[in-house]
Amino acid sequence: TTTTTTPTPTTFKLGASGKPELPLTVHPLLYKTAPATLAATCLHEHRPGACAAVLGAGPRAAAVVVKVHARPELFADTLADLKAQSTPVDVFVWVNPAPGVAHTRFAPLAPIGGAVRTFWLHASPENVYQGEYVLGEALSALYPAVIFLDDDAPTGPDVVATLLSESQAFPNAVLSGWALNFENPLSYWDRTMPPVHAPARYCGSAQMVAPARVLANATHMLAAFPAEYRVVSDLWFNAYAVLKAQAELRRSGVEVHATRAADDYAAGRALSMLPGMRDLKTAFLQYLSTTHLWPFVGPTPPYATLDARARAQADRGALSAAALTLQLAVANWPHYAQAWTNLAVVLLRTADGMASGPARLAVLERALAALDTAETLPDKRDESKIAANRRVVKDLMARK
Repeated sequence: TTTTTTPTPTTFKLGASGKPELPLTVHPLLYKTAPATLAATCLHEHRPGACAAVLGAGPRAAAVVVKVHARPELFADTLADLKAQSTPVDVFVWVNPAPGVAHTRFAPLAPIGGAVRTFWLHASPENVYQGEYVLGEALSALYPAVIFLDDDAPTGPDVVATLLSESQAFPNAVLSGWALNFENPLSYWDRTMPPVHAPARYCGSAQMVAPARVLANATHMLAAFPAEYRVVSDLWFNAYAVLKAQAELRRSGVEVHATRAADDYAAGRALSMLPGMRDLKTAFLQYLSTTHLWPFVGPTPPYATLDARARAQADRGALSAAALTLQLAVANWPHYAQAWTNLAVVLLRTADGMASGPARLAVLERALAALDTAETLPDKRDESKIAANRRVVKDLMARK
């Protein structure tokens, strides 16, 4: 059970409306013209003093952050989902400005009720990416974990309770129902979904929970990678959580539903459908792969990196080093036939004992088997390339 406490006047401040405000840190790199101050204002509370209690000693419900832009009708559905949650929630909304859409359209005119205990809103002076994590930074001092929702994602009545329970079970993990593993360093879009609670390499923010400590330093997070990739906000936060905050990513057991914004995707208005966005996501993935050796299997670089390294080693005559690099490649990319073919070619050229006999023959046989079963990840099945590689391997097998 929780006990209602009365915070001292110094634990929060009143805004111009006379309601409590949650101060937010101004991060100038997000703005063309940085504001002097930022805050999220309490607009609704289920009983007098509830918002002050959030900023003071409690009690608090579960912290839920929703970033919105230009779609108040979708947010109305999201708010209805939050009212129907099986556990109480404190709702914090970041509104990015949109032409012709006043931020007040996201502020309910009547008491909310249901599971929503308090409702807070920040109207951003500019349309900024990653504003939701600025809210998360402020909330990290008040809550052990923060839940993030997209306004176009239907949220079942047990989503918040499930995410909270999972965060307690995996306190060092970011969890999301839309969790994936990247399969191909050459494409952001070749992804598979791991089992529930298994490690992942991507957690979408549509229904995601993050531990407070990962959110506590937005200054560090917002400067972690080159600025041109900031718009790829989910992957940016994932990479920061793993590479900088030493957290892990896992798939949540919450059920993922189809988007409410299908029309936006069909019309190409969704962020991921805008011109250049798909290429930018792949470019960021390749930057992370080559610069930080993540997010592919273990600490090993993706095959494209190893292949380039082996070619450079072979070009300067370091054939034994090239062979070792390609052995690492086939160990971590065992289904990629090109890796086996390249290893066979290098072994044939080396002067040590690996260049002949059973070792070389075994590699050649493995390359041929990979080609025969078309295990050609990451470049998928290319019949002409497979046939050409098969000819190379058979020619190598015929040599003494």
